[in-house]
Amino acid sequence: MVFGYLGAVVGAGFVSGQEVIQFFVINGKQGWWGTLLAAMLFIILAAVLLRTVHRHKVSNYQGLLTLLFAGRPAAVLDLLLAGFLFLGISIMLSASGAIFLEHFSWPRSAGIILTYLTVLLTLLSGKQGLVASYNYLVPIKIILLLAVNLYLALGITNEEMGYYLTVLQKPGNYYWAIAAVLYVAYNFTLAMVVLVEYQAITTKRQGVGGAVLGGALLGGLLILNFWALANNIPQVFAYEIPMLFTAGRISLEIKY
Repeated sequence: MVFGYLGAVVGAGFVSGQEVIQFFVINGKQGWWGTLLAAMLFIILAAVLLRTVHRHKVSNYQGLLTLLFAGRPAAVLDLLLAGFLFLGISIMLSASGAIFLEHFSWPRSAGIILTYLTVLLTLLSGKQGLVASYNYLVPIKIILLLAVNLYLALGITNEEMGYYLTVLQKPGNYYWAIAAVLYVAYNFTLAMVVLVEYQAITTKRQGVGGAVLGGALLGGLLILNFWALANNIPQVFAYEIPMLFTAGRISLEIKY
């Protein structure tokens, strides 16, 4: 289930770098503290969620909503969550189109259609197919993300990074903390839908342990991604998919 958690959060927004820029890098040095707060929240919330669904034998998010908000509030939240999930997949499709257009000079629609068909085929394969896709694809994505971020964070020197991070920070306020909480709330909504499904195929110990490990890995990736992007300020602010730009600084082969 570690891969399921990672796969639910490390989506188009995370991999593209846009989410990390909008929620953390934009807050300068304070954004670093925001990544630490977000990392802790990812661990705590996932552990509490898995402990709760195992205790009450809940194996889908509708059941969880009914458990937490009985009656009409649960139905309203279910509708809102469905809308949120629709917007989430729309963002992912849009990111696919942006990649095709910005970096391959191909029609935006080609990227959207290809991604849509891939998602559709995966969903038609059922729960086991979905879990299998996480187990195969997420490790590859995480390894590549780790390799690129490690190099960008530690292997490239940007003498102006400290200056830009100082300029971007906003002394005397807690925007960085609010941004961190909103970031986790936004991402955990989707992760919750995936994590609840693991109640049926894990023990309580496996579920909670996997949630803690997955949250810790997410936090580590987030912190690393922050420094990788911060090390490429201000250029990253000019791109829809900033991580592809930064990957291009390593080599064109890695970028494509």
